[in-house]
Amino acid sequence: MSAAEPRPAEPALDDKVDEAIDESFPASDPPATQAAVTSGAPDHDADQLRRNTPVIALIAVAAVLVLLWAVFG
Repeated sequence: MSAAEPRPAEPALDDKVDEAIDESFPASDPPATQAAVTSGAPDHDADQLRRNTPVIALIAVAAVLVLLWAVFG
């Protein structure tokens, strides 16, 4: 290209951005949601804790009663 030949006009930056957006839409499928998956044996500790909850509550109430009795006689 010689100095006498006119240079081709370059598109404005906004035009380049708009073109890139138009060409990339839709970029991809939305990410898939996956339910929580666990593997291995069931958690027996959680079952044990669930069975012991009334016992733990009873011990906590008894401890509060003993504390109140000790403080207020």
